[in-house]
Amino acid sequence: MNKPLSDQLGRPLTFDPERVLFEILNVFWEKGYDHTSVGDLETATGLTRPSLYNTFGNKRVMYEKSIELYLAKMETFIGTSLTNGSNGLEDLIGFVDTLIESFHDETYAAGCAILNAMAAHGELDVFAANSARVYREQLLAGITATVERAVAAGEVPERELEVLVDRMHLYLVGLNILTRHNDTFERIVLSAEAIKSDIRAWAQK
Repeated sequence: MNKPLSDQLGRPLTFDPERVLFEILNVFWEKGYDHTSVGDLETATGLTRPSLYNTFGNKRVMYEKSIELYLAKMETFIGTSLTNGSNGLEDLIGFVDTLIESFHDETYAAGCAILNAMAAHGELDVFAANSARVYREQLLAGITATVERAVAAGEVPERELEVLVDRMHLYLVGLNILTRHNDTFERIVLSAEAIKSDIRAWAQK
């Protein structure tokens, strides 16, 4: 096994490995795994091939590490915004707003890299499929917890809990996919506003 570059040189890294992994992730998202070369990763990160390999591993390992980092970040994001939130429908609206804002941040610029990897490779890439399953389960659990709070607060009739959970799951997965395939940010925002309007409509039923 290759030692980290910092071990080989006897001095600490001069770059942030987490930031570099997000830069790597964005390249894989933009080009797809098969069409991404190590040269593309060198250009995006400003690091040489030996630095990338010694720090992270080969191209496949870099891909998996970047996806794992993204999955961990999204787990925290979902947990803070939904699962452990304090409100009902307003937490769902806030989550949509935060999701849209995050698309301006290069840390999350890939939209949902995990779902897009699944859409691109499907069952041909077991790692991508399993990562997408974990992400969807986290998202579904967060939505369910939030809608249950909405039911407890009297915002949503209990009989409609499952319907709203399933609809929100579909909405949010679709919104993430749009970030990869839609050509304008304005249209993504319009889609988000439509989702928020539908959420507010549930409170009026």
